[in-house]
Amino acid sequence: MKKLNLILTTGLAAFMMQACHHAPKTPNAVKEADSANAANDTPKKDTDARIQAEVNDDDDARFVVRAASGGMSEVELGNIAVKKAHDANVREFGAMMVADHSKAGKMLTALADSDKISLPQSPGKSEENLSDELIKKSDKDFDEAYVDAMVKDHQDDIKDFEKEIKNAKGQDIKAFAQNTLPMLQKHLKAITAIQDSMKHHRK
Repeated sequence: MKKLNLILTTGLAAFMMQACHHAPKTPNAVKEADSANAANDTPKKDTDARIQAEVNDDDDARFVVRAASGGMSEVELGNIAVKKAHDANVREFGAMMVADHSKAGKMLTALADSDKISLPQSPGKSEENLSDELIKKSDKDFDEAYVDAMVKDHQDDIKDFEKEIKNAKGQDIKAFAQNTLPMLQKHLKAITAIQDSMKHHRK
């Protein structure tokens, strides 16, 4: 009996050590998607697979992953703005983010499915950090932080989309960037006007 107890105890200890060793870490959805795409982007012998590998170019895939992560973040932050913003214009802008980026996200998902590009299931780490920071703020402090973040995000996004339009190897990805760029430019114009108005009222 003592021998049986010793065996059971030893086995339980080994199982617990193994479970601890394989405990899941906080995932980085963007890195996981990039890694999956890099693993899939290998030359194939047959013509169809080789064409697919060319379409699923590393740079194109990374752009799609970044665009998906950014779009999900814009929707998430837009929903927060609708609930927390003090300024009605900021709430209205947040609602526009939810509507426009949700629509663009569906288009991007269809494109990724067609080109066999793995997408992140949630925003990247930097986007999550921004969300965590903003959700702690309230009233005018939230408005200012959210507006400043949206100006910077859309400036960066426009640069990324303009670069992809010039360098994309996949024509469908290039078309997506071309069709989405005017929306981003419209958003930047709207949020910059809100930022200027807020600065004027602070004087």
